[in-house]
Amino acid sequence: MISKQKACHLILKFSARNQPSGNTFTFNMGDPIKIKHIVERLLFNYNKVPDTSKIKVTKLRGGEKLAEDLVSDSEQHLSTNIQDVYFVEADKNRKTCIKINFKKLESISPNDPPDYIKSVLLSYL
Repeated sequence: MISKQKACHLILKFSARNQPSGNTFTFNMGDPIKIKHIVERLLFNYNKVPDTSKIKVTKLRGGEKLAEDLVSDSEQHLSTNIQDVYFVEADKNRKTCIKINFKKLESISPNDPPDYIKSVLLSYL
């Protein structure tokens, strides 16, 4: 896990460089951390015995993920000359652009049947 101090240091170091605006960068965040381990550490820090403090593990709720992706499938990390900072670039080998028919979207009105509106919106997924 990257500390707040290190993240601030890297941001300041990288912002001092003369880079064109509009680029996306990310950090090397280190190895993933399980929330259960954080909870166990908090219990230890507050002198609670993990055996007497029950940790309830639940299922994922709708929209929750087990892991957070820092880049999408259509992007890639490229190394920079600053350790632990990566440039995020669109993968040139993947076709990510689609043509959107805005006229069809603009033609939707509040008076249209919900099924029609839903079908138009679903066609873009």
